Amino acid sequence: AISLPWTAVANEVIARGNKIDRSIATAQGPKEASDPNAAYIVHAANAYPKLVEALGEIAWPKNAGDCEFEREAARTLLRSLGEV
Repeated sequence: AISLPWTAVANEVIARGNKIDRSIATAQGPKEASDPNAAYIVHAANAYPKLVEALGEIAWPKNAGDCEFEREAARTLLRSLGEV
């Protein structure tokens, strides 16, 4: 896995970690000062750990209630992300 955080530079997605910048992807189209596709990819990648944490809290709550449907939906999504 490529470590987070990622940043967008023009139309390129860059992983910044271990003192090395690594190009992850380049958005297609003309180079602009800030490509919305690159920004979207960066935002989604950097939000991933928070998504997994929130789904884990739903799937395995500390105070179990009667929301089994929501818990199973969260577990299913976590499995599809390869996190369970």
